[in-house]
Amino acid sequence: MTTMEAARAAKQRYSGQLLSEPGVAGVGVERRSGDWVVVVHADPAAQDTVRVPRQLDGVPVVLVWDGPFQALR
Repeated sequence: MTTMEAARAAKQRYSGQLLSEPGVAGVGVERRSGDWVVVVHADPAAQDTVRVPRQLDGVPVVLVWDGPFQALR
């Protein structure tokens, strides 16, 4: 079971690298099925090009196709 602290540390360590991937819109930390994971939000139009690992420092990575995001005004 992954702790919130481990998930936050992995997010902080790898978010720059993940966000530099074309099509990646955001990186976060969520609790899923009782386990903490790093969530990578990506543009569905980039499904053929986005590549993210399944784990970061032992923390599971979940890829969600829901970007790109637009700022609310």
